[in-house]
Amino acid sequence: MLRSATLKLEFFAERPLNIRALLARARRQVAEWYEIHRQRHALLGLSDAMLKDIGIGRADAFREGTKPFWRS
Repeated sequence: MLRSATLKLEFFAERPLNIRALLARARRQVAEWYEIHRQRHALLGLSDAMLKDIGIGRADAFREGTKPFWRS
């Protein structure tokens, strides 16, 4: 255990913290979460005929549409 912790510390010491990369990664994650939210909200607005066209029922659409954005 101590050896693996030491290796992790050495890895981070060798690699400088790149704020720009971290911010870019955070931006992509937020954009992905927003897209999931948008799609789930749109799913709730579909008519029964549209849901039938894509092969799901109203209960399935409600279950998926009311999930929080962070759940898959």
